Amino acid sequence: MRSTFTLKNSLMFLTLLLFSTFAMGQNKKVTGVVTDKNYQPLPAVSIQVVGSAQGTVSDENGKFAISVPENGKLSFTFIGFKSTVVTVSNKTTINIILEEDEKSLREVVATPFGMKSH
Repeated sequence: MRSTFTLKNSLMFLTLLLFSTFAMGQNKKVTGVVTDKNYQPLPAVSIQVVGSAQGTVSDENGKFAISVPENGKLSFTFIGFKSTVVTVSNKTTINIILEEDEKSLREVVATPFGMKSH
């Protein structure tokens, strides 16, 4: 009788451990398109999972695909545009419109002799 009780406890513990590990490590594929305010696709936008080194870039049509934890956040950055962070939650598709950062565009001027800051 005592060995059956211990075996049941052991099996229950292993089952719980297996399910909790599976739930914690769940990633899902998120896809989408990055555009500007005129709905023009933005190629080479940096897309990174916040708090991780995992990332990707959008293709020439602004499309991207990345594996993200269920409770993860994605950071979108592109020169001349404001960085945006989006919480993934239960989304599998995220289409994002990046807003121009006029301040950053005015700060750097490219010349034949290099870049100057204004």
